[in-house]
Order: sequence, then C-alpha cells, then structure tokens
Amino acid sequence: MAELRGVLASFNRVSLRVLVFDARIQRESSFTEQDLHRLDKLDIPGGGGTDFHPVLEACDQQPPQP
Repeated sequence: MAELRGVLASFNRVSLRVLVFDARIQRESSFTEQDLHRLDKLDIPGGGGTDFHPVLEACDQQPPQP
C-alpha cells in the first residue's frame, strides 16, 4: 500500500486502477489523490494460486490511459 500511497500523494489529478487478484480478479477499484484514506480500508482477499492471465485480459479490454 505504501507504493500506491506514494504515487497518489506525488501527483495531482492522477487516477489509479487497482486489480486485486489471485487465480481470478477478486476486485477492481479506482483511486485518485483524494482517496488516500480509502487505501487503509482496501481488503485484499485471496490465498489461492496466482494467475496473471485475467489481469492481462482485463488490460487488453480496457488499456491503461496515458
């Protein structure tokens, strides 16, 4: 979380798309610099195997914005 907090605190008008996953995407959230307080409440479930394919497919369907 410290890395996400650092990115949000360092830039104005930034939006982060966070995908929480293990074998599948568990949750997708968006954060801006005004959402720093929400990071402390971000629940990260999982515990299964890790598979990056669902994340890569999600990025193909909705590419990151420059």
